[in-house]
Amino acid sequence: LMKLKKEDQEALKAKLLPSFIDPNDKNKRLYESDATVNIWWNSFFDMPLARGYIDPPIGTTRRSGLFLLDTSIGNDILVRDLKFPQDLAKNYALFLTDWYGVYFFEGGHVSPASNSPPSSYLLKGDFFEKKEEVTTYGAIWRFQTANGRPQARFDLPQSLFYYKINEKYTSPILYGTNAPAIAVFTDDLGFEQLWRALAIENINSRLLVPVYIGKDIDSVSPKELAQFEAVILHNYSYGNKEKAFRMLDEYIKKGGKLFVDTDGEVIDANSDSLAELFPFDKSERKELQKTWDLEQTPDSLITGIDFSLFGPPIYNNKPWKFSYPTEGAVLHGDTKVILKNSGKPILIKRQYGAGKVIWSGMNLLYHINQNPIRDEGKFFKNIITELVILGDGQIVQADPVWNSPEKVHVKIDNRPKGILFKEEYYNGWSAKDAKTGNQKIYKTGPTYPGFMYLPLKKNNATTTDVFFYYNGDPLYWAVTFINLIAVILILELIIFNGKVVGVRSQRMYHKIRKRVGLWWQKEDEE
Repeated sequence: LMKLKKEDQEALKAKLLPSFIDPNDKNKRLYESDATVNIWWNSFFDMPLARGYIDPPIGTTRRSGLFLLDTSIGNDILVRDLKFPQDLAKNYALFLTDWYGVYFFEGGHVSPASNSPPSSYLLKGDFFEKKEEVTTYGAIWRFQTANGRPQARFDLPQSLFYYKINEKYTSPILYGTNAPAIAVFTDDLGFEQLWRALAIENINSRLLVPVYIGKDIDSVSPKELAQFEAVILHNYSYGNKEKAFRMLDEYIKKGGKLFVDTDGEVIDANSDSLAELFPFDKSERKELQKTWDLEQTPDSLITGIDFSLFGPPIYNNKPWKFSYPTEGAVLHGDTKVILKNSGKPILIKRQYGAGKVIWSGMNLLYHINQNPIRDEGKFFKNIITELVILGDGQIVQADPVWNSPEKVHVKIDNRPKGILFKEEYYNGWSAKDAKTGNQKIYKTGPTYPGFMYLPLKKNNATTTDVFFYYNGDPLYWAVTFINLIAVILILELIIFNGKVVGVRSQRMYHKIRKRVGLWWQKEDEE
């Protein structure tokens, strides 16, 4: 192990950086493909990494965002090994580069550890603004020496290849946003299906903020729902049907937009009493056939879509199940059947009060995930653009200060719709607005458990001043407290033979037992 003096460390740090990286900028990330560099980078520099050497403690099924980032941004893996079309792989890379706040890429150098150069399709065009090679001298030989012992070699050159990403393709870790926010009622898998569908057409965080609410529609209040410009129901549920749909009914009639897909296992896929906001009153869910037999009515929802390019309606080699109006179901007024399959309506649009409802019986997001095809992604984009006007990609610049990893202060010169903070939203994070007090944080983004989105309450303020705090998971605090009490009791028993806490605990126990016994006896007598 080599130990360097302070001045030697500073000299080495300067030799490890390209001219275009400020290593103290905590609001941008470096994507580093070499695990060895990941180990030492944050020992020297404050700039966070998109991938650390130690992976986050989540299951394999929840790593899809990181997996797609790795396979799309580096070495053509998604195209070469997983056989994705190049244009689709590039859109995945653009989508995830933005969401993970990646401004710099390093990889493709010679190293004992495996590392990847950028994917070839990212080297074309203007995705990268600059490239710079940094060379330093010195290395530790571990296995190449004659005696088998590590040996310092100061004559060996080592290079790092840095790339600077064009800022129009990415966004900071923390910033203000005026992009529309959509409330998504679904489960974890359903939300992944949603962001994968958005990634096909690179509808990234600068354009749209999909907010993960959870499955239950009635888990939020009407006031909360009003913060969002549209609502998506997919793999949803509810505890109180009347409460849930009364709230949605009022929301849409006041101008809200709703996309609801009742295929899949949701309760409304088979129903004799659909809520009033649905385009019809009764539904059923059954298999149709293994090929598309579509009837189309011209509409903006299907403009420019070639349905012949869609994946077949097949699941496990059986016909795909669709939800559709039952025979004799009543279509409500102001409805337009846009798609029929085998004679059954599977896409309907309805004007409802001042708002709009788009209903699907296709389980569209699941089908897109089974068939990641550009035209299927474009179809979903048409639906999104019918719900909201996508953002213009502009970032509301913020002035974040990391007082510590657990306390971040952000100031903005105006009042945007919300704040995006691309830090994992683990239990224990909270936010406080200097003017309006505590604020509710919502989950968003292609990650687990999710990045943070803070919708800002409308007020007369012309500036924004918000603190984000991390106080630890309450469960961990509870476990720590119980363990501390147990240690105190054991030490008291060992040192004082239980004469202090132990005796008092016994007295308290006997008093409680006596009172409970008297109460129980009184109940028996009555």
